[in-house]
Amino acid sequence: MKIPQAGEELDAYCTRCKLDLNHRVVAMVGDITKRVNCLTCHSEHNFRKPKGASVATTKKKTKKKTVRETAADKLRAEWASETEGHPDDAFAGYSMDSVFSEGDLILHKKFGKGHVQEVTAEGKVQVLFEEGVKRLAQGT
Repeated sequence: MKIPQAGEELDAYCTRCKLDLNHRVVAMVGDITKRVNCLTCHSEHNFRKPKGASVATTKKKTKKKTVRETAADKLRAEWASETEGHPDDAFAGYSMDSVFSEGDLILHKKFGKGHVQEVTAEGKVQVLFEEGVKRLAQGT
């Protein structure tokens, strides 16, 4: 590509017009264009590469997508292994008055099939459902 000289015309981004327009080179430092004069609005400003040219010359880098198993995926896989293969009548209907023990299978109206992971103090159970772990109340 030919290096422009002072007084020559070239395309540059005009900061006043906000467009890529013809400019005249006013100042050079070595082989680098420093200042230009817009031939449309006659304003003098520092040289800026045309916006259209910078977009065309830059290439977007694509990131490699890594498949990462999230915590939710691990819980969902654990839920599937605990609840699959059991008939529907193996799941006890959930009610706050019922008492559950670790390993029981329950059927909740909102959360669906679940597996009791832990019985905690104060009449609560920790249950693994498809959408995640929930803490539910139980009878004492």
